[in-house]
Amino acid sequence: SLIVQNIGSDINDEQLADVFSEYAPVKHSTVVRDRESKKSKGYGFVAFGSVKDAENALRAIKTSPEYSSWTVKVARHRNRAAADQEVSESVAELAHKYASTDDGELQSTNTVVDPAARSARLIIRNLPWSISKPQQLQKMFAQFGVVHDVQIPKNGTRLRGFAFVRLGSHRAADLAKQHLSGTKIDGREITVDFAISKDRFLDQKKPEPVDAESSSDSEHDSKSNSDSESESESDSESNSDSDNEQREPLKSKKPSSTPSRRQSETFDRTVFVRNIPYTATKETLEELFSVFGPVRYALPVIDKQTNVPKGTAFVCFSKPEDAKECVMNCPKQDSANTLVIPEGTDQRYIFNGRLLSVVHAVDRTTAEQNASIKSKMEKVDKRNTFLLQEGRIGKGSALAEAMTPAELEIREQSYQLRKKQLASNPVLHVSLTKLAIRNIPRTMDAKALKQLARKAVVQFAIEARNGLRDPLTKEELLRSKEASKLVPKSKKHGVVRNVHIVNENKVADGGRSRGYGFVEYASHRWALMGARWLNGHQVTAEEINPEDPDSVSEVKNRRLVVEFAIDNVQITKRKLDQ
Repeated sequence: SLIVQNIGSDINDEQLADVFSEYAPVKHSTVVRDRESKKSKGYGFVAFGSVKDAENALRAIKTSPEYSSWTVKVARHRNRAAADQEVSESVAELAHKYASTDDGELQSTNTVVDPAARSARLIIRNLPWSISKPQQLQKMFAQFGVVHDVQIPKNGTRLRGFAFVRLGSHRAADLAKQHLSGTKIDGREITVDFAISKDRFLDQKKPEPVDAESSSDSEHDSKSNSDSESESESDSESNSDSDNEQREPLKSKKPSSTPSRRQSETFDRTVFVRNIPYTATKETLEELFSVFGPVRYALPVIDKQTNVPKGTAFVCFSKPEDAKECVMNCPKQDSANTLVIPEGTDQRYIFNGRLLSVVHAVDRTTAEQNASIKSKMEKVDKRNTFLLQEGRIGKGSALAEAMTPAELEIREQSYQLRKKQLASNPVLHVSLTKLAIRNIPRTMDAKALKQLARKAVVQFAIEARNGLRDPLTKEELLRSKEASKLVPKSKKHGVVRNVHIVNENKVADGGRSRGYGFVEYASHRWALMGARWLNGHQVTAEEINPEDPDSVSEVKNRRLVVEFAIDNVQITKRKLDQ
């Protein structure tokens, strides 16, 4: 949460939320008011779904000239009861012994270190890419003793996935090793061990090269090389993650007299799999593909920068014929239609309600060429017809099981109708930011729908962070960034730009809602998050009337039907010109 001061007496809760939602999804906001007069006291609080969102909003608001008069700080929880308690002698002694006042950035030192101090040096492996500054590790290890030195090796500007921390004593280092090894940071389980010198590491390292036929070749290479304290050690640990969606299997470092033949044999046994669930692990993938034959290894692809799965994986079989069979029998499909599984599809290619796409793995050069061709083809679709798939619910998914066949049929009919509209009228295109929502409760007004639209973005972010749903892909975030350049920025709107509920004839029926409307988000990214969370969402009484939910007489099992709206490109252009 952030505390915002000097905001003026005319700012209300919603306006405060709109200001900060421009920089990050806002969970809720409150302007503090006098109990008797109900007038604003000139300050308030804004809560976010995560610490990262709060930090991003804080940095952005401080650099905004429009809000330069505001004072924004991180809100600290005041534990008055703990502050009034007396501190025991043992706690005070430990606090004094291990206190560290250096809150600046720790730099690497080149001073001579005695053997006793060297034994207090730790190596931390499998660090997430979010750990990029020494202060982050200093705070983590300071609870066990004085931190003398933190080193996070890099190859140029590229992190290498491990770090060194030197504490004040061997005992403190041992405590840190016992308590921190195996803990998770941003979804990664780190390992903490005592660091050894480069000479000792080279003595202990086995002289035999890793066998390319070993099932653990890639893991052995990536882990063993990170043990060295040398700044020249290889970057194999970080290479297991891929910046681009490469269809290239991991290869052994063993020299070979016939490298091309050995590489060809590796590709013959390896397949590249798309559309896997983001929760898939190497164990679940090995089990899934073992129906085709013995599996040497299965490796989900992880994005190096975001440290999140990319929805793709490599699977290496023991026999080339098993890989060939897996690729040849894979159902042919349009990559945009993987959410809808045709009847009679081979169940071996369905994983958690997803239809997998399997192709032979290729070398890096070919993969980059294919990615370039695919990117050019997507840019040709200026009408955004690929967004027609948003809103469709595949058979066999958890959401489909909660719906009746009639509800699923309505959604499929809507998809077919929208598809025909776009095919017959070239001036129509799918909006990147506007959603068309149907099956809205008739007692729900535009204000309540706007609050629900904001809530959808926050809840999507929380669920994605907790692994309950797939986050937005790197391509979707890039598409949103490119689209935002074409729209003039406005500070009058937050996450939700506009909400409109279509009413019946006001004279005939008193302006009663028709049960459908539109929500326009400020960016394509937020529109995707809102659409995926709202689609199929069952509206509650609290969401229909947040101020008085008890007044809602009956809440039917209404699940929203959410799709990206179809706009007339000529009308849209005129609005932008105005």
